[in-house]
Amino acid sequence: MQQVDLKQLGTFQLLVLMTIANLKDEAYGQNIASTLREKISKLSDPQVTIALKRLRERGLIRVKTIIHTGSRGRPRIVYERSLSGDKALCDVLNLIKFYEATMERKE
Repeated sequence: MQQVDLKQLGTFQLLVLMTIANLKDEAYGQNIASTLREKISKLSDPQVTIALKRLRERGLIRVKTIIHTGSRGRPRIVYERSLSGDKALCDVLNLIKFYEATMERKE
């Protein structure tokens, strides 16, 4: 498992990684984009494609399966988190918990 520097991950890449975690077996490109589009109105499909490519290059996600949709259309690629992706998400959640606890102490 490769070490992930959270400083190198953008906020959008983290959102894509979290969306993959939430969608589980339905984590394919178009579904990831539509789920994110519910929260981010000005989102384009190429933004999601680029984020998926970068997450794969960093070893945070991998292709789980490829579903061929017939003679028409492109195959559906379903993604899943890798062990490094799980660790990155845990690190982010721990960081958020740390900041929440720090903020509560200041109140």
